[in-house]
Amino acid sequence: MQFPKKIYLSDDDLDDVEFFQLAVADVCGKCSLIVSNNGEELLSQLGNCGDNMPDIIFLDVNMPKVNGLEALKRIKDIQQFHSVPVIVYSTTSNDVFVNDAHKLGANFYFVKPSDLSLLRSKIQLLLNFDWTSLTFPTDFSQFVLKAG
Repeated sequence: MQFPKKIYLSDDDLDDVEFFQLAVADVCGKCSLIVSNNGEELLSQLGNCGDNMPDIIFLDVNMPKVNGLEALKRIKDIQQFHSVPVIVYSTTSNDVFVNDAHKLGANFYFVKPSDLSLLRSKIQLLLNFDWTSLTFPTDFSQFVLKAG
């Protein structure tokens, strides 16, 4: 990792948030994690981020007020965030959600693992990824990141 990352996570499940926080702390102690409980709160945080631009955004799908897919659509409509990687991060790998996330421009669809070591390894992979060389995955086997 070249520099401390600013990670935004939008997830309304407190257990999942705590699990994610543990993994990030293990992988990147100098990273900052900004958490929101729903897409509406995330969009507000992004609107006020100033110099605290995210390096990566993780979005749960099923959230109150503004769900993850609607938040993804709104984020992708804002020029300032076009180059920020957005990962849909969900317990479901429902084909409809995966297809919608892909159409709306998510960089990956990450199925939440139940094992902390798997979560750490995927977060480390995503934080170290060279996003400038990413070719948008058209094959779902490359778009969907599973825990295994």
